[in-house]
Amino acid sequence: KASAETFAECYHHLGAHEFTAEPSSPARLSWCEPSHPGWTYCHGPRNPDPKFQSMARNAFGDLMEFPNLEPRENDGINLYIIYPGNLLSLQRRRVNCFSQIPIAPNRTIWHFTSLVSEEAANDPDVAAKVAKAREGFHRVNNEDIWVNELQQRGAESTFARIGRLSHHELTVWDLANYIRTMVKRHLEIQ
Repeated sequence: KASAETFAECYHHLGAHEFTAEPSSPARLSWCEPSHPGWTYCHGPRNPDPKFQSMARNAFGDLMEFPNLEPRENDGINLYIIYPGNLLSLQRRRVNCFSQIPIAPNRTIWHFTSLVSEEAANDPDVAAKVAKAREGFHRVNNEDIWVNELQQRGAESTFARIGRLSHHELTVWDLANYIRTMVKRHLEIQ
């Protein structure tokens, strides 16, 4: 749950991704849609400052963009949770698909697939660009793992208290409501 929550909101970019994701996709610009049956969505617009866009390309590999994108599809990252454990990150250069398989209360296996355009896949420099993108992804992923470990530690603390969520974290509310509904249904069946 904690890793899905972290995945589908940009609010944590302020602290966890100060030098990676925050400059190109600032938390202050992000917003979340109200939940849909079966899924929820967060949008992290690109920083309008061109210097931050070139920084993102340099950090995450300069893969070719998907052709014929609408302007709204070409503006930042689109993060989806498809309940219960599938996560999608749609960007103009790649689509990242994650499946989470819980194996213990605080352990999850992730399956990851990244899709690129046909033009990007056929680029003679694709191997080097994918390697660069992978480096950037691992750097951000390690920052997310750090956040998730802190969340787990905090949740297990005797000092933990219920607090407020930001409007930037609407997807977190949606996921919690989905889990509550599924637990209630499961208990009613038994």
